[in-house]
Amino acid sequence: QLAKDRDAAWQKLSRADALSLVRKTLGIGTAQSDVPQSNPAGKMQRAGYHIDKLVIRPVDGVPLPALTFHPMEPDESVYLYVHDTGKQADAAVGGAIEKLVQDGFVVLSVDLRGQGETAEGKPDAIVGDWKTFYAAYLLGQSVVGGRTEDILSVARWATHYKTQKPRSVHLIAEGQCGISALHAVALESDLFTSVTLRDTPKSWTDVASSSELAPLLTATVHGALRVYDLPDLIDLAGRDKVRIEAKNSQ
Repeated sequence: QLAKDRDAAWQKLSRADALSLVRKTLGIGTAQSDVPQSNPAGKMQRAGYHIDKLVIRPVDGVPLPALTFHPMEPDESVYLYVHDTGKQADAAVGGAIEKLVQDGFVVLSVDLRGQGETAEGKPDAIVGDWKTFYAAYLLGQSVVGGRTEDILSVARWATHYKTQKPRSVHLIAEGQCGISALHAVALESDLFTSVTLRDTPKSWTDVASSSELAPLLTATVHGALRVYDLPDLIDLAGRDKVRIEAKNSQ
């Protein structure tokens, strides 16, 4: 019922007004330029590369546990890798991250807030992490917005990681956190060279109309469908920058 009026209103917006409206809907502030600090937390050696453990600390935000994967002769680009279950999801020997490292890329894998080391218990099987969703809602915020800010902060950190020349940042997101990844690229598209979404919902309309997708509660933003839907963000991000994959196509 909202779609017709929403689409008509969205088409009338300038790009700047659309971005401002997305930020307001998410409950996040204007673009930041500060590069987060980080603290080392250990190191692991693997055949042909090593892994650094660290904690990235945004200026205003949640400390984010992370792993950086370093090939012997790294490319100037960096891959930022986010996954619903956190930084360890595809980090095993022979996994998707190792394949990128073997191709010569530095990879940064991170626990966004509420994931991995920062998670508070297991999500409910029926409605997902509803406690976190409503805690954010009562604060006038959203889980999607918070994780969007996390991705933007970590991307700024990755751009300047161990380099004199800023790195190109390729973003890979698997699962519902791909919604935050898409927001990040739409809001600050110059920060990213590309974004790949794997097994990410195509629209909030699909999520809202399916009881089977109720566990994706934390991937929604209260009232957002009055304003925009996920395909609108692809247009803001740039269709040539966004790649959408099925779960097992990597």
